Amino acid sequence: MYRPRFFPVVKVLNWLLGVATVIVLISLSVEFGFYLTPREKQFLHRLDLLVVWFFALQVLIKMAVSRSVWEYLKSRWFDVLLMLLIVIQTTVLVRLMGFSLIRQYLGGESLIRLTQVYILVIQILLALTFVRQLVVLNRQIAGVKWHPSKVLLSSFLIIILLGTGLLLLPRSVNPGQHLSFLDALFTATSATCVTGLIVVDTGRFFSTQGQLIILFLIQIGGLGIMTYSSFFAYLLRRSVTLREQSLLGEILNVENLSLIRKMLAYTVLVTALFECLGALGLFFALGPDYGSPGSRLYSAIFHSISAFCNAGFSLHSDSFVPFQQRWPVLAILMTLIVVGGLG
Repeated sequence: MYRPRFFPVVKVLNWLLGVATVIVLISLSVEFGFYLTPREKQFLHRLDLLVVWFFALQVLIKMAVSRSVWEYLKSRWFDVLLMLLIVIQTTVLVRLMGFSLIRQYLGGESLIRLTQVYILVIQILLALTFVRQLVVLNRQIAGVKWHPSKVLLSSFLIIILLGTGLLLLPRSVNPGQHLSFLDALFTATSATCVTGLIVVDTGRFFSTQGQLIILFLIQIGGLGIMTYSSFFAYLLRRSVTLREQSLLGEILNVENLSLIRKMLAYTVLVTALFECLGALGLFFALGPDYGSPGSRLYSAIFHSISAFCNAGFSLHSDSFVPFQQRWPVLAILMTLIVVGGLG
């Protein structure tokens, strides 16, 4: 794809992009996991800006050194789209606020004029770049010369340890609560392996952020990180190696490797479809007496995913005991449990 004489440049850019991905993960974890002062938040926002600008720059450089710009656009359309979004939103901001914004940024002055909307866009772009790097991580995991069962086990261990670390962040629990390492490890393991066993009250002990982390672990554990990352690889039109296809065949129990793409898309899309339909049904079944529309929607989404993945986690201290006579709620949950269990 790239001209041979520029291979060293591309290699360095890829290495720096890997470093930037780690910075993204740390930056977002610190900002959303700790209680920070305004000055500390400003520092992280500057760091975020540097990362997204670097991402846009490396895409432009790779496009310039590619053998065919058109082929690069077709194979790296997601990267190019992110780059364009970064350029557009930066251009709009500079047009609105002038180049004084750049001077403030480089001079280390207060970035009060930098709106929260702009920061939110930056963080969304950072999250998207992290999703992109999952494809690279998937290839590295698949490249390890291990038996598929060992690779699968390793991917689960990585997710469990990552989830444990995220649950230990101060803002993952409600104020006044403290989560020990053992309890965090147990909760992350239970969520990833979808057992539903708990040592603390999920709804009362964990903050909304902590509950979302648990939900993320449930969703990833339900299908596996390699399933999702390979799905994104196909979605982004990245090539999938024979080794990756073989591993996916083991995970999805598909012998014909030519059917991997269809089975992968079917699995992920059907999962998303049933979870969305379940959440929609629960939203109306819970009724207006449940609470505000926002809390009702959040509860519906959480319990739909938990039920479909057979995770058993609930935001209610007494699970669904109060709903024992509410047949619409129970019927939806039973349907999700059965369909999700059958796969």
